[in-house]
Amino acid sequence: MFASAARIYFFAKMTQIDYTPRNLYEYARSCKNKTALYKQIKDELDVSMMTAERWCKFYYQTSDPAKLSALSKITGIPAENLFKKFGNED
Repeated sequence: MFASAARIYFFAKMTQIDYTPRNLYEYARSCKNKTALYKQIKDELDVSMMTAERWCKFYYQTSDPAKLSALSKITGIPAENLFKKFGNED
């Protein structure tokens, strides 16, 4: 199931479609430098790199409104959609 988001992103890149990630998982998958994303989350939200990575891979999620707001500001994704599953993540 993880390949679904990757396929969508690849197809969008190949067809020059403007692709907008719908949640944190898709946002992280579309980033070329995931380490830089994890570091930015770590620095701005005062969490560990491991926590940032686990959020981006949907292993864990936060319910802290302040952290959700900060993640939303970093990604441009509405806070209510950051951890919302759209059927392409497991």
